[in-house]
Amino acid sequence: MIEVSIESSPDTEIIGKHRYYKNFIRIGNSGSDDDSISDISGDDILISDSLIINSHLLLEISEDGSHVLAKKNSKIESYLVNDKKTTGHKKIKLGDTITLGKTIIRVLFFEYTKATSKKETLNQNLELIMSDQSFEKVQKIIEFVEEDLSKIKIK
Repeated sequence: MIEVSIESSPDTEIIGKHRYYKNFIRIGNSGSDDDSISDISGDDILISDSLIINSHLLLEISEDGSHVLAKKNSKIESYLVNDKKTTGHKKIKLGDTITLGKTIIRVLFFEYTKATSKKETLNQNLELIMSDQSFEKVQKIIEFVEEDLSKIKIK
């Protein structure tokens, strides 16, 4: 899971916290078929900023969970991490800021989720969602559904 906050941007609708229950997120100007920094297409965070391109930056949590690796698109020269120019991949820690164009992003939280199957990934994501206080209503609904499912015997 990775959580970031868009602290300022010309795209005022995007400002605020964004949480993703996966080990990477792609940030760009719009949905993209550009696979130059990852083999999965499409941006997770879409920002209307004329200085940001499709698939501008990939944030990927390290398998040991110690940091996030920022990987820039090969089409851009640099970006800023904590107001310092960065031209390549960069290790990002909690609280670091990343500036893309006129948009400032802060990394709030990350945790690597190891999964061996789609079912396991779903279960891990469900556990993360269930532990999140902002999902109390969803949690109660899921508990009712799980209770009902436990009563059903599948042959």
